[in-house]
Amino acid sequence: MTTFEVSHDKLLPNLNSLFSLVVARAPHLTTLGIQVINPNGATPEVFSPSRNLCAALAPLFPLVQLRALRFELCHSALACSSADVRAALDAWPALEDFSVRFRAAPRARVALDVLAHVARACPRLRVMHLPWTALVAGSLDAARVGHAPHLAMRTLGLGEVEVVGASREEAEAEIVGFVEAVFPMTSLDFRTA
Repeated sequence: MTTFEVSHDKLLPNLNSLFSLVVARAPHLTTLGIQVINPNGATPEVFSPSRNLCAALAPLFPLVQLRALRFELCHSALACSSADVRAALDAWPALEDFSVRFRAAPRARVALDVLAHVARACPRLRVMHLPWTALVAGSLDAARVGHAPHLAMRTLGLGEVEVVGASREEAEAEIVGFVEAVFPMTSLDFRTA
């Protein structure tokens, strides 16, 4: 795995430039780990909560052969939506590992019905970790209609799931039922909020 650890204050605002350089120098990269550490705790503009995951990763989208991306933002929050996850998965259809970890910006969660898109868009995806997700009651039941099982997925981490319109027990049953039907070979990890 090619891993970049960025911890120097002066590099943080220029990460988009750094990512563009990575693409230019290694256009056939298949595995990339990025850990952004800001030792002084100040949030760099490129990863401010007003920015989203898609904007942060967009310079890496030309890496069409990417099979594994592990992105960790240690001391900053970042907005992340279903659209961000869909854009990343569409940019990297050969992904086998998509793991992102960061503090969520307020009210910025990935709706779990994006998992239906995951099953269609990335047939090789084996590992997926999202830090913050949300479930609207009934959305996964509707999303699983007509889906063939995705047999590659082995590990699915949904982070903290915010539940809307259901009890915790009902939400947990809906999530587990969806994963058992669509990702039957998967080890599931999540907690409801």
